[in-house]
Amino acid sequence: MGSPPQIDGYSYVKLLGRGGFSDVYLYHQQLPNRFVAIKVLRTDALSEALRRQFTAEANLMARVSSHSAIATIYAAGVDAAEQPYLVMEYCSGGSLGARFRHAPLDLADVLHIGVRVASALESAHRAGVVHRDVKPANVLINDYGAAVLTDFGISAIADGFPEATRIREQAYATQSTVENDASALGMSIPWAAPESFDDEPRIDVRSDVFSLAATLFSLLEGRSPFEVPGASNRGVQLMARIQNGAITPMQRQGLPQAVVDALLIGLNRSPEHRFPTALAFAQRLQQLERELGLAPTRIEVPSSPNEVPAADTVLRQGPTSDTSLPAPAATRPAAVTELTPSGAVPHSTARVPRRQRGWVVGGVVAAAAVVALVLGVGIPLALNSFHPPAPTATTTAPSDLVIDELRVVTDDDAWTVAVPEDLAPPTALEGKVLVDGESSTTITDSSRVSFGYDTAPWNYGGESHLSPPDSGSFDTAVASGRALSQFLGVDLEGLPVGTVVIAAAPQGYFAQHSPLDAEMTTQIVVVRVNALT
Repeated sequence: MGSPPQIDGYSYVKLLGRGGFSDVYLYHQQLPNRFVAIKVLRTDALSEALRRQFTAEANLMARVSSHSAIATIYAAGVDAAEQPYLVMEYCSGGSLGARFRHAPLDLADVLHIGVRVASALESAHRAGVVHRDVKPANVLINDYGAAVLTDFGISAIADGFPEATRIREQAYATQSTVENDASALGMSIPWAAPESFDDEPRIDVRSDVFSLAATLFSLLEGRSPFEVPGASNRGVQLMARIQNGAITPMQRQGLPQAVVDALLIGLNRSPEHRFPTALAFAQRLQQLERELGLAPTRIEVPSSPNEVPAADTVLRQGPTSDTSLPAPAATRPAAVTELTPSGAVPHSTARVPRRQRGWVVGGVVAAAAVVALVLGVGIPLALNSFHPPAPTATTTAPSDLVIDELRVVTDDDAWTVAVPEDLAPPTALEGKVLVDGESSTTITDSSRVSFGYDTAPWNYGGESHLSPPDSGSFDTAVASGRALSQFLGVDLEGLPVGTVVIAAAPQGYFAQHSPLDAEMTTQIVVVRVNALT
């Protein structure tokens, strides 16, 4: 982990989250007096490509973050150690990444979130920006209980938009684009559109529509659309199901069929059969709110000269207002109507009461940064009110990690990892050394490390029994010292062979972003460094 940067006018408070290439910290800004989240690209990850991507993220977020449903970026710079950083809005409500696994959300809340995020995406699309990583972990809850979209770190400039070339030149100051392969993009498989996995991906606004539909499906169902309960849900299996359109049917009772149908339109594996724009999706969700007796959520999009606003659509003047844009979905209702599996939605006689919007952070969940990172998730609980406590600035070390609350019992026959019943998973990758190695051979970033590992799920109130790390019964794998450090969240440089590390992460991280043969449910790993080869 890198050191918190020293930035004039800001006081370090604590670590909020860690990822493979960047860290997020809570700082107190002196003027104006507020708490902010600062995302730092670590010096050990400073390749030219990552510098360009980080710069692009700053420019892209600055372009679109004036929208009420997009996290705000305040400033960007480089500290004395040449670490690039972004200063952003701090959201104390956390993300939806782990919340939906813990307990699915209320239908009214999901529709409200869907309209807000779709509005944010439509606004970004009109600026020529395709997000490409919409997922629950990238939807955060701010201090007012409102959902905001974050993490434009792998966004693309869409060629099909007016002035896209000019926008690309402004956003990517180096005149270079970010690598287009999946590993460089860090895309999140469970919510990615099938065209993302093509040899020559054709990503456009409909790809974001797919990912938003997959996100809303997850919030309602408690799992992503292509996960099969009880079956293997590794990345390879998920990709195959996504490309084949093999959606696992929703099991939640009481969902109106019209809601399911709308999600299935968004999840169609053929882009031409989805909602053509994020605005069209927002309007469909808004229509469902009305038909279910809910107060419709306002749609906020930039205005354009040729646009005919739909009812309950708020038009905001912005820098794109003088640009000729494609006609919005409001002028093309037939395009959506033809795609609806069940046709028009019948008016419901049952009225679902709209709850007052609000969120409360539950249990031991630490408030998350607005930058969810590739790994960042949180657990806001949907309740009736939210009054976030103001964090207290301190110059002491960061508070204990969630992983410190795990109870690890070691003996000769088995290791036991117990998860307290009320302990939520970490909101980002966490790791620590359990056993110090005794060898005189030490690890370097360039070492080729042979290691053994065992895995466990986050078993609330239960225990997982693992093989003793030195028993020889661990699964084995090989990685560079640097790569192993990054995916464990522990700096292994200089540590001896024989070192044992425990790491925990949000669900899906180890299956998608590590060299382990891990399930989507794997959230705890124990690794022993066996040898350097």
